[in-house]
Amino acid sequence: MSNVNIIGIGTYLPNRIKLNSDFDHNAAGIGERWLISTGIEERRVAEPHETNVDLAYKASLRAIEHAKISPADIDYIYMLSSSPNPDKIVPSGVVKLQEKLGITDCVGYYMLETCNGVLMALDLASNAIISGEAKNVLVVAAETFSKTFNPENEITFKVGMCMGDGAGALIISGNTYEEKGRIGSYIKSDARFDGGLVMKVNEVIMNNEKNTGVYFSMGNTPPSLDGIILSPDNAMENIKGYTSQTIPDSIKNLFEKYSLTDDDIDFYITHQPNREFVKNWRKLANISEEKTLDTLSKYGNLSSASVVVNLDTAYQLRKIKKGDTVLLASIGEGVNMGATAWNWQLEYDEKHDYLINEVKPSYKDKLKTVENYSMLELWDKFIIPGT
Repeated sequence: MSNVNIIGIGTYLPNRIKLNSDFDHNAAGIGERWLISTGIEERRVAEPHETNVDLAYKASLRAIEHAKISPADIDYIYMLSSSPNPDKIVPSGVVKLQEKLGITDCVGYYMLETCNGVLMALDLASNAIISGEAKNVLVVAAETFSKTFNPENEITFKVGMCMGDGAGALIISGNTYEEKGRIGSYIKSDARFDGGLVMKVNEVIMNNEKNTGVYFSMGNTPPSLDGIILSPDNAMENIKGYTSQTIPDSIKNLFEKYSLTDDDIDFYITHQPNREFVKNWRKLANISEEKTLDTLSKYGNLSSASVVVNLDTAYQLRKIKKGDTVLLASIGEGVNMGATAWNWQLEYDEKHDYLINEVKPSYKDKLKTVENYSMLELWDKFIIPGT
């Protein structure tokens, strides 16, 4: 049986930044207090011509380069997104991604999944390698939520404001390393929550004109629970109540399945929808601040791309090193939830430090007042507050 390892990782975030102040949140009845509570200050926004395939392509190129392999070495592609191109949902785009990468002999799978999709794809990729069907698998998640923003009501406005655009890619490989990479995973699906937030084709009013497209809305309209109609705030409270235990339970079940404890885990990467959720999960799962990171202020909620982008950020910040055991945990609509543990086998690579080397203009004055800090410390203290 082959060991299964992560041999490359790549992230792509669009250059355009959208601040909270760029949204007309007052018109939607949303105050500053709620904005602050999310922990999100900005998010990346794709250009009008950019699709999720374009973002996936750029992240994939970085992962392939990092893995020091050729695109021709890739046997399978698993592409994930929960924000499909509204102009052309089918074909999905994974074959277009394959073409852009110049891969002629490959199988492409598209998964319409949200925040837990990468963990599910990692399971499928690992099984393909273990079975001998593949040697190298590309798992890439890409989101362009800015093209699905729905201002029609308070709850979907709030969700849309929290979302960001971006992509993250991993190269999974069967190899001859003595070190074991993948330890194992716990994945669970639960249909009781399918009346929560959904992405569907509906009609909204924008600039006094009707627009039909793929937008956020509630699975049940109006939202209800046990036949009782809920206000937007009550609907969100029910979502929070349901999801609060999912990640801690997933971690607990993973620990029991593979005889692990918190002492075995060097670093945790959890999905990051907003700061209230993240803090609650950390508290219930007893995750110490030193063993994780918070990128919400900079990236927002990246849905399916979240865990990969945050994993790459932690790697570039030197928060995880070769030999560390890293646990990824997430929950997505459906509902799908899970946790997976890997022994990290990647050495540091200064050429890969594109995320931490990026200092946005609005921080320059603040950075000028600081002396004797390394770039890593500056990134930690000023670009990701609350880490």
